[in-house]
Amino acid sequence: NQVLLPQSVTYAYNTSNGLSAAVLTFSANLPNATYNLKVGVSSEPNSTIANAVQAGTIFSNQSFVVNEYLGDGANSLISTDATDSDLYEFTKVSAGTVTLTLVSSTGLDGIITLLDATSTPIGAPVNATAAGGTEVLNSGVLGVGKFYARVTSAAGTGGYTLTIQTTEVAGASD
Repeated sequence: NQVLLPQSVTYAYNTSNGLSAAVLTFSANLPNATYNLKVGVSSEPNSTIANAVQAGTIFSNQSFVVNEYLGDGANSLISTDATDSDLYEFTKVSAGTVTLTLVSSTGLDGIITLLDATSTPIGAPVNATAAGGTEVLNSGVLGVGKFYARVTSAAGTGGYTLTIQTTEVAGASD
C-alpha cells in the first residue's frame, strides 16, 4: 500500500445531467491496478507532540500500521514540502522493545526516529537505505510509558507505511 497525491484536481459540473466529475492528474502514469480513493483532508498538522496522531496503546506482539504521505506539511494543499514531519504517539504497558518499520515510496528517502515522552530521541535516527527503501529501528529494552515515532525526509516526498510493534521482554523491570 502507498499513498499518492495528485499534482492537480480539476472539477467539472455537467449542467445537462447534473453530475459532477473530478479529474486527478499525477506526476506519472499510474500502473494498472486497483486503487482506493480517499477523499478528505490530510492528517496535518501532526508534526509536534501536541498534535501527534494517536496510535493508542500497543500491547506486546501487536502492531499499529498506517499508510500516509510525507510532504503535505502545514499547508495540506502542497505535496512537495520535504521539511514535513509526521509524529505518532503510542503507549507501552509492559517493559520490552519497540520496532519501528518505515517503508518509503520511490520518491521518499525516509528517516525514522523513536522519541521518549519529552520528545528526546532514544538512540540515533535510522536512514540506512535510499529512496524507496525500508528502514527498521529496533530499540533496546524500554520501560512502560508514552513514546513517539517520528517520520522525516532525508530527500523527497511521498507515501509511506509505518509499522509500530512492541515486544514484551520476560524478566525486564517496568
